[in-house]
Amino acid sequence: MGVILVYTSSSSFKIEKIFIKENIEHKLIPTPRQYSSDCGISIKFFNSDIEIIKEILDKNKTEYKDIIKL
Repeated sequence: MGVILVYTSSSSFKIEKIFIKENIEHKLIPTPRQYSSDCGISIKFFNSDIEIIKEILDKNKTEYKDIIKL
């Protein structure tokens, strides 16, 4: 399980579309304050390896700030 931090809300919506297409269990959540104050939306993912997540995001040329393992 982890959280993807993004710079903009449009990035979070783009990632959500990709995750739906790739069948990755996820949820849009408010960004935890301890991680960032840039964008108010983050993507929480479940049961997926962080390396797989990074590969999918890179393959789709998706911009993100950080991926944090919970």
